[in-house]
Amino acid sequence: MGRLQTQLEGGYWGRIRKFRPNAKLYLACIALGQISLGAYSVTYNLYLRALGYSTSTIGLLVFVETLASGLVSLPAGWFSDNFGRKRSLYYAIIISGLAAFGQISFTNILPLLVFFNFLRGAANTFKTISQAPFLTENSDPEERVHLFSANQALSTMASVLGSSMGGALPAMLLSQGFVDGLEANALRWTLAISIGFYFLAAIPVFFIQETRSEHSYRPGWTDLGVVLRSERVRYFAVFQGLIGLGAGMVIPFFNVFLREQLGATTDQVGSIMAISSIVLTIGVLLSPILAERWGKVRAVTITQMLSIPFLLTAGYVPNLQIVAVAFWLRMALMNMSSPISGTFAMEMLPASQRATANSIYNMSSQILRAIAGAIGGYLMDNFGLSSPYILTAGIYFVATIYYKKRFSPIEQELDKRTRAAIRSA
Repeated sequence: MGRLQTQLEGGYWGRIRKFRPNAKLYLACIALGQISLGAYSVTYNLYLRALGYSTSTIGLLVFVETLASGLVSLPAGWFSDNFGRKRSLYYAIIISGLAAFGQISFTNILPLLVFFNFLRGAANTFKTISQAPFLTENSDPEERVHLFSANQALSTMASVLGSSMGGALPAMLLSQGFVDGLEANALRWTLAISIGFYFLAAIPVFFIQETRSEHSYRPGWTDLGVVLRSERVRYFAVFQGLIGLGAGMVIPFFNVFLREQLGATTDQVGSIMAISSIVLTIGVLLSPILAERWGKVRAVTITQMLSIPFLLTAGYVPNLQIVAVAFWLRMALMNMSSPISGTFAMEMLPASQRATANSIYNMSSQILRAIAGAIGGYLMDNFGLSSPYILTAGIYFVATIYYKKRFSPIEQELDKRTRAAIRSA
């Protein structure tokens, strides 16, 4: 009995129970925020389509939002390093929520819509940049992959609620007579309700304890020069850029693809995206086990390679049920590598470089994702909604091979250092 208790305390769930209070508060913040984002991701593009916007215009808005994220990545990293993760999270939530209200309040004025998309992308970046350094600083090495995995798993489970809400609420509002017979109005009210959950996410942030000494002022450009000279940072930035380039052409448009290519209803779109989050959660919770058994680089390589056939199936098989299953499996396999690669990207660098490096990674990913969004919208308008999928599959393949080639030697070097440290202890 004593041995079993020891295994449980030191095992998978034991490590999760030992998460620090700050980490638990952050997980609560993420859960509330993801409910909002889950509903928003289901309904926002459908709302724009209901108002008559083309996929090219939606692609432009995707471009603007993701470009904003890329452009403010370095300032966001500097702000996070010098003024704290807590303040970055708080400002990001408030400004992003206000920008989302602007998105649904000024939808018929395209210049204002572009502005609020830009503002929302910029604000969300402050949260994104702070996430990995915050989780790294508020965890011990033996539980770190578990915390990164729990963060992504909880995010996806919350997205299930949000996606379900985003799919079901418009029909309910119409059937119960809460709005007039226009679908656009039902979608707009659904978006408004979802934004309320985003503001609730600011509450746990108030209780995070962060000492002033953790983030003393440092000259940002000096840190940037040091980080940019790191081969490891440049390698991972290229990898993140390739993944962003591939994803940006298809992922933002998947709800439109389901609706217009396969005839799915709004409720079906919400259900498909909600179930994808459940499958993704299971995959993410398995990622620490894969990382321990296979090693981080090999686990990322295998899961991403396996996702590619399912991506092609989702893009080219004209059957809603098959596409849904393929989408679920692609999401699970591609995203279960995220906590592993994210942990590895932080662990291979000194603590002083992590936020700045994360800024560079995000900038690379988001700028190329922005360009890809514009390309994806153009391709779908002119060559069919399936046209970007094969290009995305090719980019994912190249990115995965590149990751294995560049990071396998680095992982071996880190493992040797760890074993040497254990022997000398």
